[in-house]
Amino acid sequence: MAHHFAAGLPADNNITENVIKQLNKKLRLMEGFESLESAERYVRLLGGCYRFKRFTDSCRANNNGKSPLELAGVDLEGRDWLSFLLGS
Repeated sequence: MAHHFAAGLPADNNITENVIKQLNKKLRLMEGFESLESAERYVRLLGGCYRFKRFTDSCRANNNGKSPLELAGVDLEGRDWLSFLLGS
């Protein structure tokens, strides 16, 4: 319940539930991962991809057209998500 008293934090966990839903879809398709390492890599990739995906239907109109990284102040000009995640 602490998040209800922190300014700026959403009162729900929709983002977390969406990530879990995407993982469940992938697990059903793959019937699991070969190893813990491959599961960890997939989760990192999913998180990285999410950070670059631009919002299209945010309840905060100013967020639409911007990715979570851009909203956090990261300059993504001329960078694609893969090179950014690989640090190149």
